[in-house]
This record gives sequence, structure tokens and C-alpha cells, in this order.
Amino acid sequence: MDLTYFIQNKHQIEGAEKQGLYCIEQKQIPKKLSAFRCGFAGKPQDSATNAVTYKEGNFASRFANYLNYWMPTDGKVHAILLVPRVKIAGFSERILVPRVPGDNRPDIALESTTLIQIREKQYHNLLMSGPDKMLRLSMPGTTEERKKGEFFRGDLQKCIRSLKAIGTGELYIFESNSKVKKITLRRRGNEDINPEQIPLRTGINVSANASIIDKLQKNDPAVTKALAQLGYVTKKPNNKPKPPLRKSPRF
Repeated sequence: MDLTYFIQNKHQIEGAEKQGLYCIEQKQIPKKLSAFRCGFAGKPQDSATNAVTYKEGNFASRFANYLNYWMPTDGKVHAILLVPRVKIAGFSERILVPRVPGDNRPDIALESTTLIQIREKQYHNLLMSGPDKMLRLSMPGTTEERKKGEFFRGDLQKCIRSLKAIGTGELYIFESNSKVKKITLRRRGNEDINPEQIPLRTGINVSANASIIDKLQKNDPAVTKALAQLGYVTKKPNNKPKPPLRKSPRF
């Protein structure tokens, strides 16, 4: 489906004013330079840190931005996948990183992500996996592990297979301006998402006697502050044998 047609008829196209993942392509450029743009439409806001008047965005508004700097050429929408979002006050709910034992910070201070960001990470991982994996484009000189762009070069069917492999949501495949194929994906076990793609913070192991543990359970300010300071201790590489550890009288 043409990008201009999608935007002009957004009120009649099912899913055009919702959020999710997409696969689009710029038209009228040399084939050797063409690439698919694969990302997410919608803003991953957090209801705890953003005002309630902040708008979420959708496919139509995101594609309008792309068309603005692609002109005078047009674009083509190949597929979109709606991502169901749990909402609080109109915004996507945060998915918190599992709490490390001993971390007494409130939830608002913990690292988090949103469901739509997790889906995009899954999408990109699927695009770059398998024997038919796609090439992720980036600025010259960028190392492979630092590539974070949304442009991928390869087979269009790989994009569609990757969206299907996510396994949940409404998938729309646009074969022309008038022909749209809708697939409802319902794979068991994918509704409850854990942020497996997010690196967890490194925890620390501390041995303490019963009185210290009792104070930690009661959130004693002095003991909690002393334990928090251990998180700032770093170790330099040292090939020499380590001396035996001695127990501190405080712990």
C-alpha cells in the first residue's frame, strides 16, 4: 500500500491509528540502495514520569513524518503488527526489571521498559537470525554490537516471517491499496512478557549475622546506607593470588 494512500485514508484503514511494529520501504530509489525500515510506531511513555496530556502516537503520524523527508518520492507499507498495550491513565504500563535482593529502592527508581520496546527488540533479533538473516545498516565504521538503526536490507518475506514469529497481535499485510490480509496471532505463553532482552544489574553477595539481617528486614537507615555503599566498590584486574578474606567486626 502506498504511504500517501495509507495516510489519506487512515480513518478507514483498520489499525492505522494504533501502535505497533511495521515494515515500510521508500519508493523510486535504486534497487541496490533500497532497504526496509523496521521499527515501532507509538511513543513508549511511562505514566509515572509523563503528563497525562502527552499523546502516544500511531502508525499514521509516524508514517507522515517519514513521508515529510522522503518527498518528492513516496513510500510503501508492507505490513504492520498491532502490539496490545496494558495502559494506566492512557499510557503504556512500565515493565520493571526483576528486583535484585537487597535493592530497597521504590519502583519509580528501578530500571524499566515498555511492552512495545520489548517487541521491537524481539523483531530486530528475529530479522538478524537464521540462514536468511538480514543486513542491518548503519553509519560507516560502526561496530556490529553498536548498530541500533531501523534499516535492514534483505528479503521482504523475512520481515513478514519475523512479525509472525512474535506470535501475538493483529498482523496486517498490505498487498496493494485495496487488498489487505489480516492474521490474528495467538501463541500461548507470549501474553505474559518478561524483559529478557534487558541486561540485569549485577548484584552483590553479603554475609551477615542474624541481628544485621533483622535490621535489614526492618529497613534500618544506618544498615541500609552501609549496604548501599558496597555497590560503589569496584575491583581492578589483578593476576596476583588473592589473600584470604577477613570478617569485619561490623558485619
